[in-house]
Amino acid sequence: MERERINELLAYGAVLWPRTFTLPADETRYSLTVQVWQDVLGDLDPTAIRAAMADWLGKFPPTPRELRQATIAISRLIAGDTPAPDVDEALAELERAVHLVGYMGRPGWSHPAITDAVRSVGGWADGICHTTNPAATRAHFITAYTAAVSRHRDHGSPAIPILAAATARAELDGPQRIHLEELGKGPS
Repeated sequence: MERERINELLAYGAVLWPRTFTLPADETRYSLTVQVWQDVLGDLDPTAIRAAMADWLGKFPPTPRELRQATIAISRLIAGDTPAPDVDEALAELERAVHLVGYMGRPGWSHPAITDAVRSVGGWADGICHTTNPAATRAHFITAYTAAVSRHRDHGSPAIPILAAATARAELDGPQRIHLEELGKGPS
């Protein structure tokens, strides 16, 4: 992927997470940031990356690795390659993440229905990791996950309309497009 596309993705991230996604002011660090994004995300479709960014619902922006995983998951979901795990597999994935990632981390899920269910029970740190009633949280997760799987099966991923809209926007060449010059970061 060319540098201009990476610059656009970084600008998109700055708009999505205005408080926590800061672009380095120092040109050397900014150039290094662009290089890391090219190395980690360069082989992926920029439109799918934007859809994954828009679909990432959390307090903090994803790392390039997390963004790569989310982009691949969305691409597979759109292609129909990723069926939702059954409830037992989703619970096992959740329990593994509690032990391996912990409340300070941000796990990547194998299917967006797990993300939706985690959000429904109060989020990763507060709802899952810091629960005071694990049995109730587990039951609530099962109910939320079952509903999320059904919703995804019936309506598709929330990323799919975002991906379609991003594809349409990518065709525009006018004031509708995000330009880095507007943010003070011109392409180098």
